[in-house]
Amino acid sequence: MNFVGKWVPEEQADRWLILLACLLILFTGYFLFFYHQVVGLTGDAALIGTIQSDGPIRLRHARTLVWGVSQSETDVFLRDTVYTPKGTTAEFQWNEKKFILEPESLVQFDEASLDKLEITLMEGKIRVDPKDAGAISVSKPVANLIFKFKEGEIGYIPDINPLIIKHSELSSRTVDSVNRKLDLEPPRAVIIPKLYLNQLADYKIVLQSPESGEFKFDGKSLLNFSWKPIPLPNIEYFLHISNTSSFKNDLMNSSRREELDILFDQSGEYWWKISARWRREEIDSSSRKLALLKDKGNKIPERSLTTHPPPPVFGEKGKKSPYEILFGK
Repeated sequence: MNFVGKWVPEEQADRWLILLACLLILFTGYFLFFYHQVVGLTGDAALIGTIQSDGPIRLRHARTLVWGVSQSETDVFLRDTVYTPKGTTAEFQWNEKKFILEPESLVQFDEASLDKLEITLMEGKIRVDPKDAGAISVSKPVANLIFKFKEGEIGYIPDINPLIIKHSELSSRTVDSVNRKLDLEPPRAVIIPKLYLNQLADYKIVLQSPESGEFKFDGKSLLNFSWKPIPLPNIEYFLHISNTSSFKNDLMNSSRREELDILFDQSGEYWWKISARWRREEIDSSSRKLALLKDKGNKIPERSLTTHPPPPVFGEKGKKSPYEILFGK
């Protein structure tokens, strides 16, 4: 039989070793995941001024290149970089001069003297008193870099130098591509096929005369009704005239032409419209109103009667003239 042994700390020294190991693990985890270095390193860098804020800001020392957190008045050295998170403003002072760093701003202090300060504003805005504006020189970086932190999180901003190099390489490649001579093919001609309207529903009947209005009735003048033709072969038109707008009771006249002359035998109000029939399709136009009055209204235009042969009529056995249809051969 095999027995699996189990170690049980019995000595007091063993218990102390286990406790120290646990404390070491906790201490290492805190430094790895929760601790942020507080800025305060000076080294041999030149002190140029101080910065104070109304909340925690992030500052990178030029010598250590490590981002830390500052929550009070802090010394700023040459080549240091400061970032103000969202909702936090900071005031930088040097040689009795100052400027305000707005929230979400990133600035690097490049050069400083007694009467001149040179900074690089990588992101955000600064507010300068008019009397100190001449002492501050603000420049922009090569690349338009944007650094964002998650809400409520204090993180680390990467070094901008590799990003600037990548931006420069991309810009040079873009310029080379634009200046390179390209052999482009000539544009191809776009051919639009002819549009054929071969259905009656593709058209609309447009009425021409008479217009809606009042006309003087004399009982002997022909009133001309006309409309625009539809370009389809063997189309038949129907003129509808009624004394009601609903055309419930109407008189219908057919024609192969685009006009008809009508003689009215009594005055009154009339409505008229045109319908077209082609093969098995049929469409209607809009309607117009006429008022034939005995004592007033526009004069009906006179029509000149002309004699012309009527169109041929097609019957069952071929073409016949109107005379043959009425009186036979």
